[in-house]
Order: sequence, then C-alpha cells, then structure tokens
Amino acid sequence: MQDLQALDEFEEACRDEDNIRTIINNKEHIKDKWNKNHVSKYIMSLTPPTELHTSATELMSKLKKHKVDGEKLVQLTAELLQEMGISSEACKWLCQQLELLYRGETDYRIRI
Repeated sequence: MQDLQALDEFEEACRDEDNIRTIINNKEHIKDKWNKNHVSKYIMSLTPPTELHTSATELMSKLKKHKVDGEKLVQLTAELLQEMGISSEACKWLCQQLELLYRGETDYRIRI
C-alpha cells in the first residue's frame, strides 16, 4: 500500500515538473521568437467577454502602442497592463489568457 502511495506521489511530482518545464519552454520560445506581429495575431485571436467592455482590437492597439513583442509579452503583469490604460478587469482576464497560453492550454499555436 505504501508503495502505491509513493508511486502516486512520484507521478504527481513528475507531472508538476512537466508542467513547469512546459511553461518555461513556451515562455522562452515566445520571448525569443515572437515579434510584434505574432503578439498582434495572438491578441486578435482572443474574444474578451462582453462585460469587460473592451475588444481584441482595443487591446491589440494598446499593446502595439507600447511596442509589445514576445520579450515584453512574457514580462507583462496586471500592473503594467493597467499603466498601458487597460481596465483592471481586462488586465486580470488578459493575464489569465496569457497563463493559459504559457501552459499550452489553448488552441493557439505558439510555434508558428
């Protein structure tokens, strides 16, 4: 019984390591390979909820104005997004979308 529990704990630790490795690899690829056009295409692929009162086009134009490329994208925080003039609710939502992207949990292809 203890062997099964130890095996389960080991498998869970391996899954956690794989998830961390995936995030690191995806962020590195985005940082190194994505230019402003890649960022724009990704943002335009998003559909913000109507209650945010913003559109992908609005978000894209604000990121474009601040020349956000892959290197800057992986460094974005909700605070930095708010400084760009994006509402706090939209910042939280966009940060959630970016986390999904980094974890590879979206349909968007990171490696184009």
